[in-house]
Amino acid sequence: STLPILLQKLSMIMPFTYIFMAVREFSTTNILNNYFAIKALISSVIYFITSWPIYFYAFRHARKTGKLARLH
Repeated sequence: STLPILLQKLSMIMPFTYIFMAVREFSTTNILNNYFAIKALISSVIYFITSWPIYFYAFRHARKTGKLARLH
């Protein structure tokens, strides 16, 4: 691998890592590895669940402080 160890570990929590691994394996073996697809799905769901409240808070805060155009 070309990444340092710390970045390799960090990349394993990102959904696209598993998608790229699945595509790379499929292109070489013509077999879709369900493990990578399921890991990508699970990590995507976790990202969505954790990011939605943060986005909602930031959006509400931006509306309150006037940093965002008033939407009514």
